[in-house]
Amino acid sequence: MLAELACSRVISAALDADQPFPALAAALEEALRPTCWLADPGRWAAALLSREDEALRFAQLTQREQQVLAALLDGDSAAEIAAKEFLAIPTVRSHLRAILTKLGVSSQLAAAAMAHRSCREATLLARMREVHQF
Repeated sequence: MLAELACSRVISAALDADQPFPALAAALEEALRPTCWLADPGRWAAALLSREDEALRFAQLTQREQQVLAALLDGDSAAEIAAKEFLAIPTVRSHLRAILTKLGVSSQLAAAAMAHRSCREATLLARMREVHQF
């Protein structure tokens, strides 16, 4: 039981780390060596595939959609995004709908949470680091 808990923590830390996909795969491979016993290794593989799927969804966003999402991560409203990005409010709303559709989420809050969890796009990562003052 203690060994399984330790392995679970190592795997969870690897999944939550901000690292490129190949490094993540290598960290998981190391954690899943035969010395690490898991009751359900398929669960960890499913989590990894889910993270990869989310990262691929972000790759579908256009540069402008990434900029709008980055402003959303700052906590800006549609009107504030429109003013900052020199867009009309209906255009911002259109970009927000496209973002939600491409990410497969139903709310702006869900899109922001997914961005914090899985996004590897440079524009959004830079904005998240500014917000969190890294």
